[in-house]
Amino acid sequence: MKVLVLGAGNVGKAIAYDLSQEFEVWVGDKSKEKLEAIEDFANPIKVGASDFSELLDTMRKFELIFGALPGKFGFATLKAAIKTQRDMVDISFMPENPMEFRDDAEKAQVTIIVDAGFAPGLMDLGRIYQGPDELKEEIIRVGGLPKVAKPPLCYKLHGLHIA
Repeated sequence: MKVLVLGAGNVGKAIAYDLSQEFEVWVGDKSKEKLEAIEDFANPIKVGASDFSELLDTMRKFELIFGALPGKFGFATLKAAIKTQRDMVDISFMPENPMEFRDDAEKAQVTIIVDAGFAPGLMDLGRIYQGPDELKEEIIRVGGLPKVAKPPLCYKLHGLHIA
């Protein structure tokens, strides 16, 4: 299967690396330096997410799309996935409501999974809470993108403790 990861930043790079163990992976980004960093395990492809027609042309070449771009590009990439009839998993946490595309995705017979970031633990917590065993305590720690990134990780840490 030919897979495209849009975004060669820290998260996109990790997604591409993991997928490359089982799939033919291409990574699309506008940054030459970021694309050079993925060449050992994925195929680079220069693409700018702000050019919608370029995005459409690129997405048509792949069977499955993973969106790992900043949130400001998330809505447009979902729209492009539906228009090109490509299934997509997106982690961007866009400011717009991605559920606006629900009917369009169904008509196009595409599966779109949104907000699939590093914090799916809350969904797991919900399943545990509804299960037959009593939930006594859950601790979830996740990283987030801060307004001002500070090295070495450039992420801020969040924690949720339910007791």
